[in-house]
Amino acid sequence: MEKLLTSLVLVLVPAASGQFLVHAPVKELVAEVGSDILLPCTLTPRLAAAGLEVRWFHKLFTNIVFLLKDGTEGRQQQSPSYRGRASMNERSTTGNLSLFLQNVQISDIGKYHCFVENSTTEVYEEDSMELHVVGSGSPPLVAVALQGSSVVISCSSDSWYPKPTMFWKMENGDLKPSDPEIDTDNTELFRVKSRMRLNHSSEGRVYCGFRHPVTAKEIGLYVTVSDDMFPRISPWAIVFWLLLIVTITLSAGMAWFFYSRKKDHEMQIKEKDICIERLRWEVEWRTISTRKVYFV
Repeated sequence: MEKLLTSLVLVLVPAASGQFLVHAPVKELVAEVGSDILLPCTLTPRLAAAGLEVRWFHKLFTNIVFLLKDGTEGRQQQSPSYRGRASMNERSTTGNLSLFLQNVQISDIGKYHCFVENSTTEVYEEDSMELHVVGSGSPPLVAVALQGSSVVISCSSDSWYPKPTMFWKMENGDLKPSDPEIDTDNTELFRVKSRMRLNHSSEGRVYCGFRHPVTAKEIGLYVTVSDDMFPRISPWAIVFWLLLIVTITLSAGMAWFFYSRKKDHEMQIKEKDICIERLRWEVEWRTISTRKVYFV
């Protein structure tokens, strides 16, 4: 009975004095990107719509999420980013001022204020709550490629917020370091990609995992690496390459031998031509010398 009387006093006193209470029962909320969420707010006692302004704003007083004046929506004052996404199913006459926000985006992160003002009594009250937005990521996408004698596994996942922790894990439990590539798309969500190079000693299952920094939610998958995935060298291929190397070496040796012989032969011919030229000049000189002696 005492509790009932106390409750009636709490309700009747503000009503009699022109005061009212605005209360947000939840101070922190978490929403998934693309989901819908209800931001709760109550008004005590219930008030008539006439002369009352109910304003939901995000961070700044002028960044209006939803506005009610005298029971009429102020759509022109509403921020463009919230048009068609923010609504109130109830009104001040029911005491429920909860805001319904659709298709939550990264830009919606921050503090929301439930503000109520009575223009007749010039009394206003407000309460606030913090909205956290998360992106839990898409299922990992894996690609396998060969590079030389190694197998390269590529693992990627997008639609994360904030940045996730990315890691590799071998079947024996050994953790492999990861240096992921991180970029963002036009929705400000993160895309994470990493590569792992494996050799013949890495047989078994390899785990590619992503962990959310806020919710601790983890997604990942296993890739089975068998010995058949690694490239093998055929014995016939080894014989072929050895024969090819020997053939090229012998061909190069023979080509050099014939080239050297040809150069030697050309040198001998050149030396012969020089000797013949010298003999010719010597004969002509002797002939000229003899004629000079005769005339004298």
